[in-house]
Amino acid sequence: LMMMGCAGDTDGGNEEGPGSGTSTEDCGNCLSLTMAPTGDFSCFEPALDHVSAVWLDQPIDPDKASMVTLEGQVRDFESDDPRNQTTVSLWFDDLAEGSADTSATTDGDGWITLEGPTCTPVSYLALRNPGLDDAKPTYKSHQVYSGDASVEAEYITVSTMTYFTVPALVNLSPDPTKSVIAGTAFDCTREPDTLSDIDDGKIEGAEVVVTDLDGQPLEGVFVKYFIENFPDPEQPHTSQDGLWVAINVPPGDVRVEMWGLVDGQEGLLGSTQLRTYADSINIANIFTGHDGVKYPEDCLLDPDASE
Repeated sequence: LMMMGCAGDTDGGNEEGPGSGTSTEDCGNCLSLTMAPTGDFSCFEPALDHVSAVWLDQPIDPDKASMVTLEGQVRDFESDDPRNQTTVSLWFDDLAEGSADTSATTDGDGWITLEGPTCTPVSYLALRNPGLDDAKPTYKSHQVYSGDASVEAEYITVSTMTYFTVPALVNLSPDPTKSVIAGTAFDCTREPDTLSDIDDGKIEGAEVVVTDLDGQPLEGVFVKYFIENFPDPEQPHTSQDGLWVAINVPPGDVRVEMWGLVDGQEGLLGSTQLRTYADSINIANIFTGHDGVKYPEDCLLDPDASE
């Protein structure tokens, strides 16, 4: 997550994108943009900044929203092992705020069944039994399901070991008063309800920046990228796995933007807005052409349907 105006960057200016020309050696939250990203970007015209971006239109079919059974397994982010004794709380909203609308606890094999809406942005919190103290509270927003009666859901937890190990691999220490945001960069072809272990649509060569809601860079944030599912201190952009992580993000409302060089021009490819919580992990994927929520194709109005 890299950006203009970070520590060591006094030039400012947003004419060529946030943090252009600032070395990642000097700033943990700035752009370098040295290669064209791989992927399909034909659906969206890259923007100069968030204000000028014209995000893709998503005409939602209200008749496709319904309550369904959400059945899935809670799994560890790194090991993919199932997690028992984990409570998943679900908000029928794009923000995990106030009392959850429903919750349930996994069985001995990590399986869980909830009732929730389709074609509606929801948020969840996966919380391991506090007495075990081996996983961090893990939030995810902008989740949209599609289907008729029963939907295969996916819930992720991040172990306490991973919480400390990932920053250590890039020579950082997590601040418990702040949060960690992690996600994947996706191109135009990726459907949002595709399970995470499928490689289709992941972008190599994208960079991420974190700002407040006014577009100002957040100091003290460090964005790092992965190679084959492990963070690498020298990696300047997303690799084939599309993974990125922002460490020591202040709790509160933030914006995360995805940038890249398309046809030789620096441009904003996608973004997401979310609320972060201290001493927690926040999952926030970014989809090309969208500002936060991307709806599955099954939730959209049929363009060929007659009025």
